[in-house]
Amino acid sequence: MQNITKKLTFSALVTLILFSLVLIPQASAQPAPVEQTIVNGQVKDGANNPVSGASVQTNCNGNVRNTSTNGDGKYQTVYTGTECPVNTVVTAQATAGSQSGGGSGQVQEVINTGTVIINVALINIAVPEFGLMTGAVAAVGSLAVFLKMRKKTV
Repeated sequence: MQNITKKLTFSALVTLILFSLVLIPQASAQPAPVEQTIVNGQVKDGANNPVSGASVQTNCNGNVRNTSTNGDGKYQTVYTGTECPVNTVVTAQATAGSQSGGGSGQVQEVINTGTVIINVALINIAVPEFGLMTGAVAAVGSLAVFLKMRKKTV
């Protein structure tokens, strides 16, 4: 009985040591928290010209910031390191009139500050006729299939 207890104690000790060896490196692989994360970029139109006054919305872990571009089409938003830690993906959406665009990037650590650059190209998305035409074609196609199937069953 005493021999079994020694074996169980030894097994438990070996398991604990192996478990510690697996967990400790993973815990130390986590990046150190940064003080703040800066998200910046430039908004350009389809002709590659900077867009001044575009509305920009950035999102990091559900934390949303709104800003607008300066005369050079550049924008910047700032998060705390807790709101937007290193290795997190940030999205940016920009709109100017009927044009919009978006992008995303991963936060990288640069001297105790998280940084991500997301440049956004705006495209004209105001094409309501295209959606209407696509819907009409889908409806006509569905009706044709329905009538053909109905004819086969009669």
